[in-house]
Amino acid sequence: MKAHGYVMDPRWSSATVAHWMYSLHCSYDICKVHPYPDVLHRSWPEDKDQFRDTINEESLAGLVQTWSHIADFDRDTAVGRAVWDELQNFLWVYIDLEASPQGMMVADWLEGSDTESDGGKKVDIYLQDVAAGYHGSMG
Repeated sequence: MKAHGYVMDPRWSSATVAHWMYSLHCSYDICKVHPYPDVLHRSWPEDKDQFRDTINEESLAGLVQTWSHIADFDRDTAVGRAVWDELQNFLWVYIDLEASPQGMMVADWLEGSDTESDGGKKVDIYLQDVAAGYHGSMG
């Protein structure tokens, strides 16, 4: 994750991964294990888009391939497929966007776009365009 610009939050540990793996082995009804805790970082759509673009199938494949000799990470097993399907969601919960270069980049980009495009005021650009006669404005 660090190589891709993300810092994990203090809750991240091998015990966290073990707990998650346990939850994949049994259903919630039987084990009463909730697979994901609450997301504690900001969760702007732009942050999630950047995360999904950065921690994509290719980067996840590299991580999972490293551990493919372990049955729980083998994509040819049921649990291995569940790991593959859920890994991106699992990692999203445990990143620290405030400390991550990727998170700082998104915040800086959004802050810059607010001040550059509208004089620092937060306005709906679509509504401005409609008022200016674009988008087939009502009038």
